Amino acid sequence: EANARYRIFVDQRRRDYSLRRSPCVWGQSQSGPQQSLRRGKVALMTKPRVWAISGKRFSGKDTLAALLVRKLNERNLVARRFALADACKEGFVAEQKTLGIEIDLPRLMTERSYKELWRNKLTEYTEKVLSQDPTLFVKAVVEQARIVDIAILSDLRLMAELNYLQENTE
Repeated sequence: EANARYRIFVDQRRRDYSLRRSPCVWGQSQSGPQQSLRRGKVALMTKPRVWAISGKRFSGKDTLAALLVRKLNERNLVARRFALADACKEGFVAEQKTLGIEIDLPRLMTERSYKELWRNKLTEYTEKVLSQDPTLFVKAVVEQARIVDIAILSDLRLMAELNYLQENTE
């Protein structure tokens, strides 16, 4: 079952999501054998498996990601939610710290009103970093995703990010 392919079925009228096993089975990876962190056993995959979610603000991307993680974990797959915005916020907080400005990272990650206080500076930071390397944040997430069976990326936004994922993940 660990290699079974799953499909997401969405009932938009009820705003309900379900994850069902499809009859397809994943083939051998082109990059060689795969191993991952499965209930305490650590090994690296050559190419991580990443499922990416894209959508407008407040459209339920994180809710869907949480549901997928829960359903995959129930099927004895190690799944974890990742977000490019989290990697961006971590970099922003680190940069501000070098300037002598302390920002509460946990609050920035979880409190919408606190994030709004920093939105303009965070946007400036993001634009500056992405102008230098449009794949910086997705590269960081892909590296972190190597230790799970399936990484759920909850905030895909840019074509450069999608292209990087297509080339470097399964």
